[in-house]
Amino acid sequence: MLRAGLAALAPEQRPAIRQRMVDLAAQSCRPFVCPLLEPSTGACPVYLQRPVACRSYGFYVQRDRGLYCRDIESRVADGSLADVVWGNHDAIDRQLGELGESRPLTEWFADWAWLES
Repeated sequence: MLRAGLAALAPEQRPAIRQRMVDLAAQSCRPFVCPLLEPSTGACPVYLQRPVACRSYGFYVQRDRGLYCRDIESRVADGSLADVVWGNHDAIDRQLGELGESRPLTEWFADWAWLES
């Protein structure tokens, strides 16, 4: 699904996503911000085709490691999202492991030729 969403993007969107992905792959400090998020709007251009991680409370919620969307944290803080379960990443990984190989998003992106176009 993500591959289809990325292929449907306008070609002029791709260089910025590619650069954010390269930056994320090289980043050693936390927190991480999903490279697919459009910085100016905070919107995901592939929302309908977003990865499973994003469908499960954002960019893999592991609060102690800084892996979550800022929107989730702000909604929890203002009380509009009270039932977030922090730390669901490990449980999701176990369930997804039964479906086959999983790879970090940065590795998955590195394999796609569309990034060069």
